[in-house]
Amino acid sequence: MPIVLAPRGDDNRYSQDSFVFDLFAKYGYSVLKKGRCGYEPVRTPDFIVSHNPDDPDDSLFLKRFSSTPSVVHLHYQLEYYRDHDNLALALGCASAAIAPTAFLADKMSRKFPGLEWNVVSNGVRKHLFFASNASERAKFRRQRGIRSNGKLIGFVGRLTKAKGLDILERICRQITHIDATLLIQFPYWHNSADPSERDRSLSLAQSLQQLAPKHIVLYPDRAPRFPERPIRYLDALLMPSLSELQPMVVLEALASGVPVIGTRSTPFYEELVETLIERQACNLVDLPSRFSSGGTSEDHLYDDELKGLSDALLRLIYRAPIPSDNERLSLESGMPRDYVDATMYRAWTEIYERHARNSRSQVTSALN
Repeated sequence: MPIVLAPRGDDNRYSQDSFVFDLFAKYGYSVLKKGRCGYEPVRTPDFIVSHNPDDPDDSLFLKRFSSTPSVVHLHYQLEYYRDHDNLALALGCASAAIAPTAFLADKMSRKFPGLEWNVVSNGVRKHLFFASNASERAKFRRQRGIRSNGKLIGFVGRLTKAKGLDILERICRQITHIDATLLIQFPYWHNSADPSERDRSLSLAQSLQQLAPKHIVLYPDRAPRFPERPIRYLDALLMPSLSELQPMVVLEALASGVPVIGTRSTPFYEELVETLIERQACNLVDLPSRFSSGGTSEDHLYDDELKGLSDALLRLIYRAPIPSDNERLSLESGMPRDYVDATMYRAWTEIYERHARNSRSQVTSALN
């Protein structure tokens, strides 16, 4: 039986947690959830998938069944993995690894040259993210009490320093000088294993709203996998992160025909420009050189840096035109199929099956 490891159990805190259960729902893979004392004993699986190779129990599980073919996924830049020893152990036991970007695969292949590295982009759920029309956007504004005139800019993500919280706070203080409303969407999962994290996020969001109550709207996201997705109704996505790998929210925005205003927090943006028809879809400002395009866990900005970045982003927000229905449809249609979830899952399962098939062939040869 093929097994997908789920170290956080039913807690869909991160994108990779959703991927685990999608593999169960779409392809029938068994999901093994970690309990309080690690993973329960199981008979030898036919195949193993780990989306969290730095988790100590994932790496130990892969070590225990090191003769079983396995594929591990990387979802972060190397500097953001908590435990490099466990990550190295997992990669040392794996048959192959999958990274969502070419730059990360190149970087990791130099550190682990004996491992097969595959590049498969993360994919957008197209049934949730597609271009809106003017009447839909007007309805969304009415339902949320958002004024009908001016731009609607959105921040979507966790309220942490790595995601640009300090920049976001300064923009909130200045947003009244621009004819725009800022929607702040933050995780507020109903099934989170850590209620204190929900409360912290809500408290932070409310403190940001108080900086400009008439210009800031909050959207606690309780159901990230179900419609409606506010990003479809934005005029631009604000992405002030200090470090990213392949930000899913950027792909979701572009699939919805919404341009991006943000920081150059990952080399993936260069890969994106090479594939997108709309080269002006991402309007980015450079981070200080020490951030090395997101390849750092540093999350502190000096006062002059903070002012320079937030002012530059505010200028981009001010100058950004409101995209028309046709412009949104054009941007949506320019998104390559590589960034769609069906393509992603098909590529993943083809890699899984290839390694599982090779293992079965080796067993058969040995028996003969």
